[in-house]
Amino acid sequence: MDLNFLAKVDEKVDDIMSRSDFAGSAARMAEARGFKGVEAIRYAAGLVDASRQRIRKTHIENIDKWRKQERARCEAIITDPAAQDQQDRARELALRTDMTAEQAIAELRAGWAGGSSDDASALARSIMESGER
Repeated sequence: MDLNFLAKVDEKVDDIMSRSDFAGSAARMAEARGFKGVEAIRYAAGLVDASRQRIRKTHIENIDKWRKQERARCEAIITDPAAQDQQDRARELALRTDMTAEQAIAELRAGWAGGSSDDASALARSIMESGER
């Protein structure tokens, strides 16, 4: 993974940790376990670092999962037989909309069947609306 990506992940982790009181919770846990002074600080710092690493790992795993899902969605749209004669439209639907693959393919098929682009858009909207219920 590139350093720019990891820097952005670390920013997100910092944001998550700043919105919750990890350090305060860790300090209270150290105190509850009987640690005092430097030992309490080391214990709390270890808890905070472990939490930071878990959040970072989970965030990276989620991003990888979302990337794979998005690539699969784009591939399904672009490689569908309905996209064969409408590659520009298929790329537009895959890369510039948040339609599901099923919705985008329905729009492509409506256009492929000879309907106007307005008919295709209306069909896609009706599919999206039916999926929201």
